[in-house]
Amino acid sequence: MRGPPQLRPGLSWPDRPAQAAGIIALLTVVYFAAGKLGLALAYVHTNASAVWPPTGIALAAFLVFGRRVWPAILLGAFLVNLTTAGTVVTSAIIAVGNTGEALVGAYLVDRFAGGTRAFDSVRGLLRFALLAAGLATMISATVGATTLAVAGLAAWSDYSPIWTTWWLGNATGALVLAPVLVLAAAEPATRWDAGKFKEGAFLFAGLMVVGVAVFQRGDPAPTTFLCVPFPLWAAFRFGRREAAIATLLLSMLAVWGAVRGVGPFARTATNDSLLYLQVFMGGLTVTSLSVATVVAERQRVESDLRVVRDQLEASVDARTASLSLAVRALEHEVVERTRVERELRESEARMRGLLEAAPDAMVVVDEQETIVEISAQVEKLFGYSRKELIGRTVDLLVPSGFCGQHELHHGADAREPRTRALGDGWEPYALRRDSTRFPVEISLSPVMTDRGLLVMAAIRDITERKASENRIRRMNVELERRVRERTAELERSNEALKQFAYAASHDLQEPLRTMGNYAELLARRYRGRLDADADVFLGFVVDGAEWMHQLLQGLLEFTRVETRPPAYAPTRMDHALEQAKGNLRAAIADTGARVTGDSLPTALADDVQMVQLFQNLIGNAIKFCRADVVPEVQVAASQRDGDWVFAVRDNGIGIDRRHADRIFAIFQRLHRRQEYPGTGVGLAICKKIVERHGGRIWVESDPGSGSTFFFTLPRPDQEAS
Repeated sequence: MRGPPQLRPGLSWPDRPAQAAGIIALLTVVYFAAGKLGLALAYVHTNASAVWPPTGIALAAFLVFGRRVWPAILLGAFLVNLTTAGTVVTSAIIAVGNTGEALVGAYLVDRFAGGTRAFDSVRGLLRFALLAAGLATMISATVGATTLAVAGLAAWSDYSPIWTTWWLGNATGALVLAPVLVLAAAEPATRWDAGKFKEGAFLFAGLMVVGVAVFQRGDPAPTTFLCVPFPLWAAFRFGRREAAIATLLLSMLAVWGAVRGVGPFARTATNDSLLYLQVFMGGLTVTSLSVATVVAERQRVESDLRVVRDQLEASVDARTASLSLAVRALEHEVVERTRVERELRESEARMRGLLEAAPDAMVVVDEQETIVEISAQVEKLFGYSRKELIGRTVDLLVPSGFCGQHELHHGADAREPRTRALGDGWEPYALRRDSTRFPVEISLSPVMTDRGLLVMAAIRDITERKASENRIRRMNVELERRVRERTAELERSNEALKQFAYAASHDLQEPLRTMGNYAELLARRYRGRLDADADVFLGFVVDGAEWMHQLLQGLLEFTRVETRPPAYAPTRMDHALEQAKGNLRAAIADTGARVTGDSLPTALADDVQMVQLFQNLIGNAIKFCRADVVPEVQVAASQRDGDWVFAVRDNGIGIDRRHADRIFAIFQRLHRRQEYPGTGVGLAICKKIVERHGGRIWVESDPGSGSTFFFTLPRPDQEAS
């Protein structure tokens, strides 16, 4: 999502965790209560309702507060489904679908419709309806219906009605309820005078009376459109928020009547009544909010014009007062104003021309697929004149197979007009006047007019885009080839470095041993016979030789991990732990350490390297113990994502988190050798062993509170399956 939403003061996300937790808890309760209310109207299946207000609540919550509210939506959806029907697993999957639906819808609205300002323009409103209500709600419907069918909680033959009911209930919840909540959070509070309060009371009373008369009558007479003027009244006289509230009130009355089996949408099946009702209420909501948005835009323009007019009148009054003293200045001002007005008219004319000339080629066809109108871009793109195209069928521009396959005026498009794009899974194309074939991108927008259902098709030439995609694919293939070659080259280089490190550490042992022996011989034979500095220097030489010997031994041991081919087999990790404890018997006895281990599993590993891994980790835990504290080491294992996760916990001196990655590098030490002996190779060997087994190793620790080293190993295939 984009930056923080624009909200009224007092509605921002609190900084205090307690307040944030309160919001999460409240939102969970509200979602749960709304979900139970919606599922009380579930007729096609216990988990699928044509009235689903939680979608509007969740979408508004994500738009207003951002992603941080997902735990409330997930928990509320889980509890609603768990306490209704199904298992823990199916309830969790459906809850993930409900949460993903709202999260994706909010992201799309933030990305393409302006977030909480989506209702500031008709374009934003239509994008909100298409993306959040129409597209994102398909996620929850698909996940929910599929989960019920797969789990055996619903028959596959009922999949289509369940999916349709689920999707339409969620879509209408987003259209009817989300705008009320978002506008309440985003729009500033307005002050009404006495006259406005009276008009609002008349509006509410009339809406309730007409709503009851239309939707609560036993005879389903065709009086549905008697309620349409009231949302429009609210849109013209009050604003977008009030128009959305008026539509919500009508929707509640209509649902009540449909459940009781009365009203213009009453059918034999209650679920069918609710579906027809939701289609009508969704259209009424979009219509009333569109009108309210246009009115709000007009009011903003009028307000700006009034400000300009007031400023102009003040300027004229001031100039009139000084007319006798500034005749020439006034004449100059009139001339300048005339020039500005002329430039303004010319600018408005140019702007109208730009607005009328859409960037895409626009073709409008009727129910017989006859072209009734085109834009200037059509003439440029296809090479036909307007006179040649008006009255001809669209087959002239788009092959007949294309139109017949998608049925522009039949089926669902005629019953539920909506904007949709063509070309999903196939590549549409068009023909120019010279029979040139070229790829296109087409978006269809059915519109009901007094001439019947018309379809506006936006046609865009994507020849350049296709060419660019082909070039990118070729570049990707070449890049992958170069990456493979470079990887092979790096592998050869790494192998050569490993062999060099092994040979260097092995071959340097003998000359270093000779240097150390002779240095010790000189130190013993000539100690006290030379001056004091010579004794100190000889001590430095002997100590340096011994330290170099230890470093080479550590390097040799490190390289042996790489050069020794591992023998992977099912290895009992408790046996490996016991062998490691046996190798550390002297250190355990000297310190009185207590090394315990839970029941460890069997892992696919090299048993020798597992003993070395436990020995290094437990040896470090014993070595880096706190003064006057008996070392305690505990080894445990658990399962996670198909792996075994082993934990080696101690009560030692701990590690600063800044060095959590550094300690696994070779020869890296955090203490002086005088404090804690060692070469800094042990943890590097542990890291190398774990990585060779396809796992990873890390540490969690704080100074003075002990450390816990974790490492993962793959589980054997028979256990993972």
